[in-house]
Order: sequence, then structure tokens, then C-alpha cells
Amino acid sequence: MPGTCILSLDCESKWGMADALSAAHDAQFTNDSIADIYQWLLARFEQTGIPATYAFVGAMTTPQETFVNDWLPQLTANPEHAAWLARLIQDIRDNQVDGWFVPSVLDEIQSASVPHEIATHGFTHLPMQNISEASLALEAAGINDWAARNALELKTLIYPRHYVDMRLLEAVPSLLGYREHPYNGKDPDLRIKLGNLAGEFYPFPPSRRDVSTLTRPAIIPVNFFLNWRAGARRWVPTSLTVQRFRHALAHAAKHDGVVHWWFHPHNLMTGKDQRALFEQCLALLHDAKESRRIEVMTQIQYLESKAPQRVA
Repeated sequence: MPGTCILSLDCESKWGMADALSAAHDAQFTNDSIADIYQWLLARFEQTGIPATYAFVGAMTTPQETFVNDWLPQLTANPEHAAWLARLIQDIRDNQVDGWFVPSVLDEIQSASVPHEIATHGFTHLPMQNISEASLALEAAGINDWAARNALELKTLIYPRHYVDMRLLEAVPSLLGYREHPYNGKDPDLRIKLGNLAGEFYPFPPSRRDVSTLTRPAIIPVNFFLNWRAGARRWVPTSLTVQRFRHALAHAAKHDGVVHWWFHPHNLMTGKDQRALFEQCLALLHDAKESRRIEVMTQIQYLESKAPQRVA
């Protein structure tokens, strides 16, 4: 049997850093730049026939007027959301919302010829770290409303900042599973970040075995972050990251393993030579797919094909 590669994208734009936005983010994250990178990605997937799971922050692809009229009053009345969205609230008051609302990207992905999966990455990207029942209910309501307005049948979840909270899956009953925590359930503190950086220099990473051992919710294994070439990570040679991906795919093909490749689309805007790195890795994946050594799947395709009885 061939190995498996899953490709998932954390689609969040400014929402993912709502609590830590800088002047650099304001300059880099504009509606035009975000739309451009999603179009660029879609074109590469169209060329290679490779499907991906796009996990969106729902509010990012909600029209601004809809968000302001239907959701902002509820969110500002909730203390945890009001704190998380303080910068957005100020930007709306100042009419400086460039980079927050880009609904066109969802329309383009839905109309693509490649069968991509649309998943959820939360409604406002509020991290689910010990949040209140009221906050969780608002996030779930936002996700459900976003899915209904866009005729989406959501099946998988990528938790904002990887904080797993099973209450969200209970509140969004269509969800069957979630991408596992990439740091073994631990917060990415300095020690873990340094360990992850050191791991980028190891040239022979293995693939994963199926870890979807639960009934609903099923856990989707993850193991290969496309190195974001910014800060200290820019010193990791592009050739080494490509070699790591090549080895992981070869290991998966030989051992019926899983390589789950993930990153943020906006990393392609901000990392040094990041688009070239992505294209080299995508070419490797395309070659492995065409030679039938690797089968490329979305998150839900993986669950349905590897463990159908577990998500019934």
C-alpha cells in the first residue's frame, strides 16, 4: 500500500495574532496580499492536482458588515472575546480593517477544480485555554452560523493555538475529528521551541503511524511543519528542509506511514525564500503522488479511508 500525506493549512490572517499585532503585521497583512497568496497557492494545487485542508477562522471570511452587525455586539459583551479582539474593535472604530475580512478567498477555494476540504479553525481564533462556557458557546455558535451561511459541511477541526477542548466538538456536532497537538499537548514554551528548532536540523524524520484510535472525536496525526524561515528559523537551510520532507515521504511509502504537512498560508508572505521552499516540497509530493508511492488526502479523506468505523 502507498503511504499517506495530509496537507493542512491554518488560515487565520490577523485573527491568529489578534493579541500581538505589530506595525509589521499591519504592513504585510492587507486584503490584497492575503488574496494574492491564496490565489498563488490555489494555482499550485491546480497544477499538481493536490488537495489540501483549509482550516479557516470563520470571521476572516465573513463580510465585514455581517460581522459588525450580527456578531460584534455579542462578542464585545463577552469579557474574554472583548479582550481577545481589543485590537480589532479599535481598528473597526478607526476604519482601519485592512487584513481582517477577506471573504473572497473562501469563494475561490469552494469553486476550485481540486476537491479541497474546508475545515474550521475557530470563529475568532480565541484560544480554548480554560475559557468560560459562555465564550465557548459563542465560538461554537459562530462556527455553526458561518458553516450555514456558506453551505459548508464541516467535518474536521484545527484548534486555535492547538489548545484542545472537547466541549467545542460537542457543540459543533458535524465535527468528526481534530488535528492532534503538534507539541504533544504542551504549550510551546522556550524549551519546546528550541527543541523544535533543533529538530529542523535532523535530516531523517520518520513518518507517523495511524493514531486515530478513538471513536468520535478521531485524532488526526501531524508531524511535519514547513519551516517558517523567519527569526532564528531562517538559518535552517532550505535544502535541509527539502531533504527532511523527502525522507519523511520515502519512509511513509516504505512503511505505510503518514506525513501530515502543515503551515500557515501567511508564512509564505513573511518567510525568507518561503515560496521557493514550498514549491520544492510540493514538487516532491507531486512526484510521489504520480508514482503512486504516496496518496494525498485531506483530513476528512484520511479519517474516512483509514478509520471509517471510528467516525461512523
